[in-house]
Amino acid sequence: MIRNLIGAEWRSPADGVSSLPIFNPATGQEIEQVPLSRQPDVDAAVNAAVRAFPGWSRTALMERVRLMFRFKALLEEHFEELASIITRHHGKTLEESRGEVRRGIEVVDFACGAPTLLQGRTLRDVSGGVDQDLYRYPVGVCAAIPPFNFGCSRSPSSRGTRSSSSLPSGRHSGLSGWPRYFSRRDSPMAC
Repeated sequence: MIRNLIGAEWRSPADGVSSLPIFNPATGQEIEQVPLSRQPDVDAAVNAAVRAFPGWSRTALMERVRLMFRFKALLEEHFEELASIITRHHGKTLEESRGEVRRGIEVVDFACGAPTLLQGRTLRDVSGGVDQDLYRYPVGVCAAIPPFNFGCSRSPSSRGTRSSSSLPSGRHSGLSGWPRYFSRRDSPMAC
């Protein structure tokens, strides 16, 4: 059975969790079981994100951007492997899978532009003698639930922001490839 990625650790789902089979669309052969995780697993993921948030929110913006560039380099390095995994688990053509991986890498590219997106602004004299200042601060933990059939092009988007996030995945996303790069010891994204 697929384990849940919680924090930087792969964990077996809580006892008694039921599962669904995952089939290779080309052969019909069962290739894995995905857990139907319940409250204890979700709570563990949220708690891990809550514990990670203080450190992540105090990480300098440029360091977070460096991490995203390193993550992007890992994805580029494993581009064909990721596309192959998507084809095997989702039944997409190899070209569709490559397109999905490319879109996911573009999302990471977008997150690399965070310094521009996260800067505040000041508007002088918006009204007689009144200035307006806008500051952006991390606000807390969020959850991202990507669609099962587009896990690679949607999953990475929340990792580059100031929030730490728990990423409960859609049905097949646990197999789609991104999580292994979040959790590798040498991964810049390991929490």
